[in-house]
Amino acid sequence: MTTDQIKGGFEKMKGKIKEKWGELTDNEIESIKGDWQTLKGLIQEKYGMAKDKAEEEVNNFLKSAKENTKENIDQASEAIINYIKKKPVTSVLAALATGLLLSFIIRS
Repeated sequence: MTTDQIKGGFEKMKGKIKEKWGELTDNEIESIKGDWQTLKGLIQEKYGMAKDKAEEEVNNFLKSAKENTKENIDQASEAIINYIKKKPVTSVLAALATGLLLSFIIRS
């Protein structure tokens, strides 16, 4: 995973961080920039937690976010498979149209 991917993922997680640790200001959350060590330090400072406790909190948060992402991907995959099963002709036509469109774009 690249630094850009990590930072992009962080942009999506800002709201979740604010939900979980509401005492953090928007500026403090912005200062994290995907650096989870910074988040751990801010939580220690704002909530008066021991270093180990703050680290555990952040690790649990990241683990939960990862599990939620996996669940969302699994649900999306299942929905696509169900759609293909219900409408196989439409699915094949959509795939063909996409392939043709991409071939025209590549040739341009």
